[in-house]
Amino acid sequence: MYIRFLIITIIMNDLEYCWRALEKVSRSFALPISKLPETTRDIYCVSYDICRIVDTIEDSREKDIMKKKEQLDEFRNILLEERIINLGGFTKSIAEAAQKESESDLIMNAGRIIKVFSGFPNEIKSSVKTWISHMIYGMKEFLEGEIETFEDQYRYCHYVAGTVGNMITEINYHIGHINSEKFLELIKESERFGMGLQKVNIIKNARNDFIEGRRYLPLSLLKEQGIKYEGLFKIENLESSLKITNKLIINAQQNLFHGLKYATLMPETQKELRIYCLIPLFMALATLSKCYNNPEVLLSKEDVKISREKVEEIVRKSEEYSQDDSKIVIYFNSLRVKT
Repeated sequence: MYIRFLIITIIMNDLEYCWRALEKVSRSFALPISKLPETTRDIYCVSYDICRIVDTIEDSREKDIMKKKEQLDEFRNILLEERIINLGGFTKSIAEAAQKESESDLIMNAGRIIKVFSGFPNEIKSSVKTWISHMIYGMKEFLEGEIETFEDQYRYCHYVAGTVGNMITEINYHIGHINSEKFLELIKESERFGMGLQKVNIIKNARNDFIEGRRYLPLSLLKEQGIKYEGLFKIENLESSLKITNKLIINAQQNLFHGLKYATLMPETQKELRIYCLIPLFMALATLSKCYNNPEVLLSKEDVKISREKVEEIVRKSEEYSQDDSKIVIYFNSLRVKT
């Protein structure tokens, strides 16, 4: 009895860590996930932590591309094998190159996250493993290749975010939140929804990404305006640079219409899942509106963010309108960029 109690205590402590880590590395997703039913909430939390481990490896300061590819492959093997011991050498080298302390901590505790993950139902673990493997495959490709066109950016966003949308939709099916007919409807929209959220992050983080050595904007747009990537963030090129970011904003918003369809396709009885979808959707729209024609996106050292009051309004409206499609559409249109 004591041993069983000890095991349960260890698992609960590890799960509590998973939540603390998510709130540090992805606060924007920790909020909507916290609105889900308890069992679903924990599965989403751990699955997102695993995604963030992969992101951390991709974004690390490690300059050796081959080594970074090997690290991605090694984490894929750890996940597939559900390995929770002998990770010291692997985690230490990645943690030392992580961009942020919170990301370093996440990597050092990867074994704890995998331990909680190993207790999930097999069909859920299979979905997570499949989509994370696909994510890693695409990330490795883009570690060496440039994003030349919108098509390239589309493919990159598919790998790093469309995969997450598909993974979450499969998880909802396995848990029993949606039936097979609804799954087939939602899976047509889930990828583009995830990609839209990723494109918003790319826009608002463009300056800091460049400073840290990452370039996710299509080079063809810069060539059209006759400026180089580093020139994008210079005040003398502001007019041309805003044309580029505004075009990216409209493109991202087109993807978010798929998010609207995804949220309203979700069964009305699944109120918590609808809220989970609506909060990031509305936040993304509000962020795009704040970024549109805004020089701070290009010149400010700080990321452009919506106010705390706006976040509180979005959470309130998401909860209030979650089972009323007409109000969801009206609020969506009130937030989106209008040109």
